[in-house]
Amino acid sequence: MLKPTFDCVAPNAQGSLTAFFGYDNKNGVSVSVPYGTKNSLANDTTNQRPSRFLPGTHHFSFGVDFASNQSLTWKLTPDNTRPRRSR
Repeated sequence: MLKPTFDCVAPNAQGSLTAFFGYDNKNGVSVSVPYGTKNSLANDTTNQRPSRFLPGTHHFSFGVDFASNQSLTWKLTPDNTRPRRSR
């Protein structure tokens, strides 16, 4: 099982926010999920999110900036699983 996790939101000096995400890979082996419909996060325009997921729990794997009036959803759907989302 591979699922995205949400760690926290931190304010930035210029007024925006940064959301920090991680993941939990209970498969015991690395899993690859390429960027696209199975690994998507609209505000991650520089591909900070991983596409290769090492076994175990990984907090604060990446951060994404956003405005206080926006919401974020990281959609992660490895092959042969149901969709998982972290907000």
